[in-house]
Amino acid sequence: IAAVRDSDSRIRQAAVGVLASLPGADTNTLLASESRGDASPIVRGFALASYIKVAGDAALPFAGQVMAEYSWHDVLRTPAMRVLKGMQSPAAHELYQKYAKK
Repeated sequence: IAAVRDSDSRIRQAAVGVLASLPGADTNTLLASESRGDASPIVRGFALASYIKVAGDAALPFAGQVMAEYSWHDVLRTPAMRVLKGMQSPAAHELYQKYAKK
């Protein structure tokens, strides 16, 4: 968890990715926080994707808010879109379709 605060964004990116395999309330809180607060939009995107993985449909309202933000080359949305594409719920499908490029 200390790696989430590392000065190197590549370390933080890896850390939020690993957290996706450690579900729990503390993980959810940390990933939601990082998806809004990290200095790097790339890390924020990976944190959001990890949050969706661990929290499932419960993360979707928050994810919709974060994904609505503009990011350079969609670095914030792209990791989340990969996760949403693999989910089966109607809410995940709807959010995916909202941002899918046609």
